[in-house]
Amino acid sequence: MTRSVGEVAERRRNALGLSTKELCSALFVSGRRGPDVVEHDLGMLCTRLAGGVLDPDEIAFAVGPGIVVGALSDGSRQRAVASGDRGAALVASGRPDVSGRPLRARELDAREWPRGDGFRAVAGYAPLHDAVRTHLATSGGRGVAVVHRGVLVAQDFAPGFGPAVPTRGWETATTLTALIVGRLVQLGLLDPEAAPVPIPAWHGDGDVRADISVLDLIGLKSGLSVTCSEDGSDDMLTDADEYFAPYFRPVSVAQMVGAARSVTSPGKTFSYKNIDHLAVSLTLREILGPDVHGFLSATVLPALGLWHSVLETDAEGVPLLCGAWYTTPGDLARMGALLLARGRPAGEQVLPGAWVDTMLTESEASGAGRTEGPAAMCHPYGASVWLNRDAHLAATAPHVLRARQLRPGGLRPAGAGPGDRPDRARSHTGPQPTDRRGADRAVPLRGVTMTVTARLDRIPWSSYQRRVAGVLALCFAFELADINTFAFAAPALRTSLGISVREVSVITSAGFLGMFLGAAIGGRVAERFGRRRSLQASVAWFSVFSLLNAGAFDAASLFVARIATGIGLGAMTITAITYLVELAPATQRGRLQSITLAMGLLGIPAMSFFARAVIGTSPEAWRLVFIFGGLGLLPLLLIRTLPESPLWLLARGRTGDAERVVDGIEVEVARKHTLPPVIVEPAPPEATGRTSVRILFQGALARRTIMLMLVWTFLTTSYYGFASFAPTLLHEHGFTVTASVGYSALTTLGAVPGALLAWPVADRFGLRGPVAVFGLAFAACGLAYGLTFEPVAIVVFGLLVSALNQTLVALMYSYTPRLFPSGVRATGTGFCYGVGRVLNAVGPLVVGQIYLSLGYVPVFVFIGACGAMITLSVVLLAPARQRIDIDRDTDTGTRMQAGPARPATA
Repeated sequence: MTRSVGEVAERRRNALGLSTKELCSALFVSGRRGPDVVEHDLGMLCTRLAGGVLDPDEIAFAVGPGIVVGALSDGSRQRAVASGDRGAALVASGRPDVSGRPLRARELDAREWPRGDGFRAVAGYAPLHDAVRTHLATSGGRGVAVVHRGVLVAQDFAPGFGPAVPTRGWETATTLTALIVGRLVQLGLLDPEAAPVPIPAWHGDGDVRADISVLDLIGLKSGLSVTCSEDGSDDMLTDADEYFAPYFRPVSVAQMVGAARSVTSPGKTFSYKNIDHLAVSLTLREILGPDVHGFLSATVLPALGLWHSVLETDAEGVPLLCGAWYTTPGDLARMGALLLARGRPAGEQVLPGAWVDTMLTESEASGAGRTEGPAAMCHPYGASVWLNRDAHLAATAPHVLRARQLRPGGLRPAGAGPGDRPDRARSHTGPQPTDRRGADRAVPLRGVTMTVTARLDRIPWSSYQRRVAGVLALCFAFELADINTFAFAAPALRTSLGISVREVSVITSAGFLGMFLGAAIGGRVAERFGRRRSLQASVAWFSVFSLLNAGAFDAASLFVARIATGIGLGAMTITAITYLVELAPATQRGRLQSITLAMGLLGIPAMSFFARAVIGTSPEAWRLVFIFGGLGLLPLLLIRTLPESPLWLLARGRTGDAERVVDGIEVEVARKHTLPPVIVEPAPPEATGRTSVRILFQGALARRTIMLMLVWTFLTTSYYGFASFAPTLLHEHGFTVTASVGYSALTTLGAVPGALLAWPVADRFGLRGPVAVFGLAFAACGLAYGLTFEPVAIVVFGLLVSALNQTLVALMYSYTPRLFPSGVRATGTGFCYGVGRVLNAVGPLVVGQIYLSLGYVPVFVFIGACGAMITLSVVLLAPARQRIDIDRDTDTGTRMQAGPARPATA
C-alpha cells in the first residue's frame, strides 16, 4: 500500500513518541542501559507498531536527569519526563518545562519468594532451569519465574534484568486493574455493581453511559467504542487510532473517557480496548481524590504483593491502567498466586473470594462472534484475565489462569482483610477504608510447602542467636545459682537454726520434690499458654520464693519455702530448654545450648564465692545467699523482647502468627546476612493442639521416654547428691566450714568449660555416643573424688566432676526436646526431667543414709554407679541415628504423628 508523504510523517512522528517514552521509562524506571534499550526494544516496537516506517538509528536522543528528548532530521521532537514513582510520560509541546525525577531504586528483600525477593535453586528442578535459560536465549524474553505448589522453583533473567528491574507489563495491566478494584471492594471503598460510575461527563440526561458499572468495565463489556486498527494493519500509530494512543502521544485520561462513545448496552458486547480500563482509572480518581496514584502505590500495591511495580500516569496524575505499568516476574508470580489462593493468603482476606471467582469466570460477552478489538485478542476472557482454555494462548501467554466457576455470594466482602505492609508501604494521606482493619498492614504471599522449621533451620549465626542466648543465659544464671544456694548455706544453717544432717537431706529433697512438680506442671503450662509467658511466670515464681527462703525461722518453714522455690526452678528449666530448641536452627542447637548454659553457669561460682565471702561474717549471713537467688527478677523485662516459639504457635494451629514471628526473625537477620535457601520438605501432618502424657508411652516415643527418664534420674541424682552434700560431708570429715565451702566453690569453676565442651562435641559427633562416653568419665571422677583426701586432688577431681556433669547436662538439654514432636515437646521434656527430679528427692535421703550407715567413701561409690547407669541407659535404649532432627522420627526419617509443625501457609 502506497502512503502519502503526510501519512508517513504522521506515523514517523508517532513512532518517535513511542520510542522516546519507552527509552525514558527504561532508563529512569527500570534503570537499564540506553544502548541495550535502543538495540533490543525500540527496533521491535517501531517494526511491530509502526510498520517499519522509522528506524531507531534515525532518532537523535538527548538524555538529561529524568528527561529524554527524541528528534528526527525533519525537525520532529518528542519529550518524555520521569516523575519518580509515577513513571515516565510524554509531555505535550505546549507544557512548560518540568524537571525529571528518576525512580529511586527499591531494595531487595533477602528473604525467599514469596515473602521477599530471594531465590535459590531447588533440588530436582535442574531440567526446568535449563529450559528457562533456553527460552530466554531464544525468545527475547526479559525474565521468567516458575512457581510450583507455592514455591518459586525456577527463575532467570536476560542480561540487564533482575528481580528488582521492572519492565513493561503490557496486557497484564488488565488483570492488575481488576485486582486493584477487588482490593478497594475489600476495603469498603468501592461497589463494583453500582451505576453510574462517578465520571461527571457520563451523567448527562439520557446518557446511556450512566448505566455502566465498574463490573462492566472490568469485564470489557461496557459497550464503549473507540477508533482502533486491527492488529497487523497499516493503520496502527495513526492520529486517529485511539486504542494505541496512550503509547505514543500525550494523553488525558479524562478527555479520552469523556469522549468515548457508547454503541451498545452494557453487558452485551465484548470489546478488548483500553478505554474500559482507562474509565476505571478515572473512576478511581473520582473516588480516591487527586492523589489516586499515591493511594494506590502506598496502600493497594503492597497488599497485592506488587513491591517492585510502578504505575505510570497521564499529565494529571491519573494512572494509565492500560499497559503503562512496569513490573517484575516475581511480582507477577505473586499476583498469580494471589488469584489461585482465591484472594486469601495465610487465611487473611486480601480480595473478596467472590470477586476472584468473577475474575476467573469466562464472560458471556467474550464468546464467538466478537468483532471489537484487535483480532489477536479474541480469546476466552474473564474479568480482565485471559483464561487458558485456548491452547495457543496457554502456550504463549504465561499470565493466563485456569477458569473457575462463579461461587455463590455477592461481590461485597464479608469483612475487610489486612492492607498495607509497614516495611513496604510509602507514606500517603488520602481516603481511608471504611474498615480500619484493612489499612494497617499488607500481607505478603507465602509458600504453601515451606515449613516454619525449614525457614528457621536456614538462619545463619547472627545477633538473633546471641540475643536469645544472652537473655536465657541470664535466666539460667539465677536459676542455677538458686538451685545451689541451700548447699552453700547448709553448713551455716546447722549452727544458726540447729538443723541436723538428716534434716539437711530432707530439706534438699524438698527442693527436688518442688522441681519435679514444677517440671510436670510447667511443661503443661508451657504447652497451653506458650513458651515465653511460661518462662516469665516461672522466673518470677522462683525469684519471689527464693527471697522468702531468707526469712525462714526453722527447718519446717525452710522445707516449705524450698518446695515452693523448686516448683519455679523446675518449670523454668523445662520451659527454657524447650524454648531454646524451638528457636534455634537445627545445626546450631548444640552450640546455642552450650553457650547459653555456659553463660548461665557463671551464676554458680558467682553465688558460691558470694556465699564464701558473706558466710562467717555473722550467724545470720546465710540469709544473704538466698537474697542472691531472688535477683532472678531482673531478666523479666528482657524476656518480653524475645519472640514466642513459632513451633508452639504452629502446634496450636496459629499458622499466621508463626509466620509473622519467622518473618520478624528473617528481617532482623537479613539486615547483615544473606539468607541461604529454604529446603522444601513434604508437608507434615497437622497437629491437633491436644497433649497427653499417654502419647509418650506409645510407639517409638515409649522407648525414648523410658531412656530419658533413666538418664535424667541418674544424672541429677549423682550430681546433686554430690553438689548438695559435698560442703557438708567435707565439714563432717574434718575440714573447717570455711575450707569446705571454699573447696566446693573452686570445683564450680569447672562448670563453664564443661558446658562449652558440649558445643563442638554435639555438632561433630551428635549426642548418643558422647552422652555414653561422658557418663563413664563422670562416674570415674566421682569415685576418685571420694577416694582422695588431699586438698589439691579434691579440687581437681571436683572440677572434673563439675565439668563433666555440665557437659552431660548441656547435651541432654539439647537432646531431650529433640526426641519429642512439637505437640508434646514441653510435656515430654517436663515429664522426663520431672521424674528425674522426683527421684532426686529420694537421692539426698539415700546419700545421707549411706553416709550415716556406711561412711564417707560409699557415698561416692553410689555417685559413680549412677554415672555408669547413664551410659548403660543410653547404649541400650537411645535411638541409633547419630543426629536428631526436630519434628522428625529419627528411627525412620518420617514425620511423627504426635505433634508436627504445620506447613507454613501464607
